[in-house]
Amino acid sequence: LMIYDTQPFNLSPYGGPITATLTSLIIQEVDQTQNVFFEWNSLDHIPLTDTNQPLTSAYVDYVHGNALEIDSDGNILLSSRHLSEITKINRTTGAIIWRLGGKQNQFTFIGDATMPDVGAFSYQHDIRRLANGHITLMDNGNDFIGAGTRGSRGVEFQLNEQAKTATFVREFRSTPDTVTYYM
Repeated sequence: LMIYDTQPFNLSPYGGPITATLTSLIIQEVDQTQNVFFEWNSLDHIPLTDTNQPLTSAYVDYVHGNALEIDSDGNILLSSRHLSEITKINRTTGAIIWRLGGKQNQFTFIGDATMPDVGAFSYQHDIRRLANGHITLMDNGNDFIGAGTRGSRGVEFQLNEQAKTATFVREFRSTPDTVTYYM
């Protein structure tokens, strides 16, 4: 389960209001009798400053998780729109195994024509692991809007988790380019 946990929060250390509202992300796994046997809270693992959202607003949804996938090794792949990041989470300990994309990217992107300061995808949705080991995601490309480079697309990467490389395999685009802001 993905739970958007909205709480009062003091954002004044980040230039925001003392009386702000912050939405964090909680992931839970429950058994057939509704007992929680795994819980992960973004506030315990991801700093607020990793968001692409302004921390000066009265309301901040800093992670905005939008897809979960149980990876082939049993761990969790999380797509976080407001981080522009795919996060791999240890399903036993809750520790972050790696971060792909976003401000804390640990991977080198190979073979994808991207803008140098933006990354290979942004504001994405729908992380999936394919049978061949590759991953696909919906790259909304919001950071590219107005930059004249491309619209939204589906994209496939081959990951080498040990070497921390993400090799571009292919993309699925409309002609002409179409921008899908949030879906």
